[in-house]
Amino acid sequence: MISKLSEHQLQNLIKQYLESKAWLVLRLNSGMIQTSKGKMVRLSPAGTPDLFALKKGKCVFIEVKVKGNKVTLLQDHMLKIIEEHGAQTIVAYNLNDVQGNLGK
Repeated sequence: MISKLSEHQLQNLIKQYLESKAWLVLRLNSGMIQTSKGKMVRLSPAGTPDLFALKKGKCVFIEVKVKGNKVTLLQDHMLKIIEEHGAQTIVAYNLNDVQGNLGK
């Protein structure tokens, strides 16, 4: 039986693939953490894509989803804003989605 990848595992697979192709890849986190004083701090705006990749001036933001999960309204809105600023966005349900959309 073939096991399904979790979103975290798929993110790691995509990150490793891009890094093997000389991309700088950063994992973006829009979650919240608690400071030592008990205050909650948001790391990035809600809806921020999972990965940011950069190579020779080209910026790509990647939202990673596994089959059955959908982009939220906030994520969709953020992807549109990013595109309006000239960066490429990809919603990746598998590694092929990244491989097939780089450069488009």
